[in-house]
Amino acid sequence: MIDHIKTQALVLEDAQKKSEEATKLYEPIAEEVRVLETRIAQERAKSAKAVADFRAGLIDVGVAGIIEKTAALDIVDLEKLLAPVEERAASALAALNKAHDVLRLAAASFQAAERKVTLDTFDRDVIRVLERKLIEAIVERYKMSGEKTGSTWRCYSPSLDLKDVIERQVVPILR
Repeated sequence: MIDHIKTQALVLEDAQKKSEEATKLYEPIAEEVRVLETRIAQERAKSAKAVADFRAGLIDVGVAGIIEKTAALDIVDLEKLLAPVEERAASALAALNKAHDVLRLAAASFQAAERKVTLDTFDRDVIRVLERKLIEAIVERYKMSGEKTGSTWRCYSPSLDLKDVIERQVVPILR
């Protein structure tokens, strides 16, 4: 079982590395998308400002037209640059999400393996020891009762809680 935990730890470590690598690949692409989107927004704001300045009488129609046309051309160019970057970002994001999913599964598997070792150890070191003591006590009670039938039917009756645990496999309410 310890080998299983070691294996799960290695799988978890590998998943963490792959998740970190996927994050490192995604972040610069996402930043590139943000930069291009910011530039497009700036060009749109520049165009809107030119119209507002013209309406306010701060610039003439020719200057406003040049600013608007330049901004529109820049937007077209930036959008052409943005499209393939967005595709790369979507692909990198999908890889990142997959790496995170694998990491979550690896972490859950590692925790399950640890929990199993803990439970197995508890069973061996506590429950089996107590079971053995109970059996020894029942054998002693049988001997004390003078029974010779080979059955504990008349000399020992388990509590309702113990019956629930053993026969019905129900967790008892401790009183």
